[in-house]
This record gives sequence, structure tokens and C-alpha cells, in this order.
Amino acid sequence: MRAISVRASDEDGFGLVEIMISMLLLGMLFAAAAPLLINSFRVTAKNTTISTASQLVSQRVESARTVSVAGDCAVLRAQVEPATVVTDGRGIALTVTGVVTDCTQTPGSEHDQPRLATVAVTVSTAAAGFANPVAHATTQIFVKFKP
Repeated sequence: MRAISVRASDEDGFGLVEIMISMLLLGMLFAAAAPLLINSFRVTAKNTTISTASQLVSQRVESARTVSVAGDCAVLRAQVEPATVVTDGRGIALTVTGVVTDCTQTPGSEHDQPRLATVAVTVSTAAAGFANPVAHATTQIFVKFKP
């Protein structure tokens, strides 16, 4: 039997030039992808604030629907119209405001009938980068006036 000897040649492995070229190529790829990654983080953060604003609008509208069963315009306005400042998880201050229209109540008149009151809720912010309103909703709520 004859032994086979394996001899390392000068061509085995990567040389310094190959490693430098691969590092250069990887650096160029990272430099091209970095702005996209940074921009996606910014968009995600902005969308988080918009989502919070939409939740605040929904909560205020649902709260208005809940108190409308009392059959009193004053109670409905007290629930919807006060301005409230809420800070989202990123520290952005959001101002929630509401307006109630078409809710008139004059006891003993034809206006003392069940009707649809219009409720508009708006969320705005003074933070840079957001168009105001950040979120807005208008809905009609059935108010049955109690005698």
C-alpha cells in the first residue's frame, strides 16, 4: 500500500485581497439598505401614533353612545365636548375634542322627540410630521328624550 500525502498549496483559503473585496461589497449593500430600514422605523412610529388617535376617536364615540341612553343633551355634550390631552406611548401629545349638533331639547314641544344627534370627534397634535386632524369621525347617535 502506498500512502497518499496531501500537501497544502499556496492557493488554499482566502487571501487578504478577497476578504477586503467581500467586506467592501457587504459595506455597499448595508449602505444601500440602511436608509430604507431607518425610514421604515419612522413610518412604523408614525403609524403607531395614528393608530392610537383612531382608538381615542372610537372610545369617545362609544362613550357618547353609552350616555345617549340617558336621553339628555347636556349629558351627551358633557361626555363628548370637553377637550382631553392624552400622551401616546411615544410621548406624542394628542388632543381629543368633540362637538354635538342637532341635539336640542325643549320639554313639552315637538323637539322633545327621539332624534339623531350628530357627534363629531377629532384628534389633533402639535407634534411635527403629522397632518391635523390625525384622526376624525362623525356619526349620528339616537337620543331618546325622556319626559
